[in-house]
Amino acid sequence: MEGKKSVPISRLTEAISRATEHLEEQAVKEAAPRQNELRGAAKKLQKLLARLDHAGFLTRMQRWTGGHTAEGMKYEVREDGKHVYRCEKEGQALADEAVQNQPLMTDAVWTWLSSKEAQRRHVFGFSLGKCDSARSFLPIVENLGRNAEAMSLFSSYMAGLAQSDRSFVSSRLDYLADEGHVTGEAIVNATQSLGGDSAGIDRIEKLISRGKVNPDYAAQVLDCGGWLDTLTQDECLRLLKAIASSDLAHANATVGFLGMWIHSGKPITGDLAAFAWRCLEAAPVSSTNLDDYHCDELAAFLGAQDPNRAFQLFELLLGQPYEHGTWFPLQRYGQSKFWQALLAADRARAFRTVFEEAARGALQEVQVTWALHEVLDQEKDADILLHLAAENENMARIICKSLAFSRPGFWPVALSVISQYPENVKIQSALAGAVEGMGEVICGSMAEFLEERLKAVTGILDAIATPAGAHPWLTELAEYLKKRAHSERISEADEEVNL
Repeated sequence: MEGKKSVPISRLTEAISRATEHLEEQAVKEAAPRQNELRGAAKKLQKLLARLDHAGFLTRMQRWTGGHTAEGMKYEVREDGKHVYRCEKEGQALADEAVQNQPLMTDAVWTWLSSKEAQRRHVFGFSLGKCDSARSFLPIVENLGRNAEAMSLFSSYMAGLAQSDRSFVSSRLDYLADEGHVTGEAIVNATQSLGGDSAGIDRIEKLISRGKVNPDYAAQVLDCGGWLDTLTQDECLRLLKAIASSDLAHANATVGFLGMWIHSGKPITGDLAAFAWRCLEAAPVSSTNLDDYHCDELAAFLGAQDPNRAFQLFELLLGQPYEHGTWFPLQRYGQSKFWQALLAADRARAFRTVFEEAARGALQEVQVTWALHEVLDQEKDADILLHLAAENENMARIICKSLAFSRPGFWPVALSVISQYPENVKIQSALAGAVEGMGEVICGSMAEFLEERLKAVTGILDAIATPAGAHPWLTELAEYLKKRAHSERISEADEEVNL
């Protein structure tokens, strides 16, 4: 209260608030007189918080613009019946007080607002700009626009000021961008707070062309908060061309932006669609830190409109050397909308593209086979797989490595392929590996796992419909699994004795 202790006030009030809640929760579980004792302690803490409500201006500023606290995020009901967070309500009260009594905004207050501890300075900044109709604090706030730590105060103040005079704020940001007194990052954030328009795009174009802001940073800031909702396709294209640069060095940033454009339900047609395709084709080689989600979603969205272009992109991606961190469109887990769009357009072509690229060595086989274990529908795609397998032995081998024993449809495909190539040792080995399925063992007894596989193989071997050409391989596989299971039984028994 006296300002003599450098205690982080927001952390102090958070601790008092949480302790109060804990005491009240404990009191419900206790009987008198312990219940009365706990509630009495909680009331004492509540009185401490009440005293802080009447502390000095700086102390209250630190309390409500400090760290994120449960106290600040509590809802309160305004007079108009709408809910508001308490930190917003208190921030508005502090701003009103500052405008009415400007000397309260001392150097110590501005220093605090410029510090890293003032994590919620933007709440106060917006309220201050909204009620500072005389623009009394504009010069000081603009000066803070040079400080990276205080950037959010500058942008939020400008956003608040724009509530009553948007045209002035837009013109002022243009002036500041030309004059260079405020950082490019601060201008971008303030521009974002105004919502998208042609003037904002002009401003961003200038900042990027003059090297005052990183294009990736601009895209990251502008693709959130609904800024793009009011843009036309032509305006969006103009902005993205500025971000990507003429050599598409920042194409990955535009892909993320277009991902948010899709989420907003906006169309991508004509010149914007053509540019989006170019960015997707360039992005995988321009960066090793891409947003797979947006790449996949954008490619699927565009692919539904132009399947041929989608397959061209797919072939391009598969034909490039894979680097960790770049987008690979055939994923075992997670997002795979683009792959599904290709399957929907031409299922046979999609599989042919994958297996042909793998067969000629453009892809690492493990990438393909590992991914297809989860996405391959062995029943639905059986005819396609068998048709491709019949074309050459190398393709057949890769297809066999892609099969998953535990998924439906394994045996019809496996037996047909082994009948076509009864003497091919590599194909036999690939299918044996799929049956053995070591990658599917998570926990439990290895012996039991292998015995289950042996039982399945024996059942197929004894089936009347099993092709005769597959019998030698099945017999050899059954013998192998039998020996493996027996060996594992002995090992597990020895391990149990040792334990």
